[in-house]
Parts: sequence; structure tokens; C-alpha cells
Amino acid sequence: MYFQGERIKVKSEREFILGIVRMGLSILIASLIISIGVTSLVTAQYEQPIRMDALRTATFLPMLIVPICIGL
Repeated sequence: MYFQGERIKVKSEREFILGIVRMGLSILIASLIISIGVTSLVTAQYEQPIRMDALRTATFLPMLIVPICIGL
């Protein structure tokens, strides 16, 4: 099978399509988690001065979950 002009080894076309779908879903989940983290950070910033727990949640949660989603 060819992908961007280069030959890649894939057991079957179905496996290739499932891999692309899985990658797309993991990117979608990761972007959703990052947007939730950023939203919580902005909300915490406007309601009152930034609390450390909101800042920690907004920055570290996506960093933990994104590699897990990509690994799926």
C-alpha cells in the first residue's frame, strides 16, 4: 500500500483504516481535554485570582492524558 508516495507495510487495508480512525479519535479526545483545561484556567482567572489547583488541572491533566490517547 502507498501513502504519500512511499510504500508502507500494512497487513490489510482494514487495519490501515482502523489505525487512521483510532489516531483521529485520540487526537479529538486530546483536543477536547486540552480545551476543557484551558476553559477551567480562564474561568478561574476571571472569577478570582488564579488558584493553583485550577492552574495545575489545566496544565498537567492534558499532559498526562494526551500521550495515553496517542498510544491508543
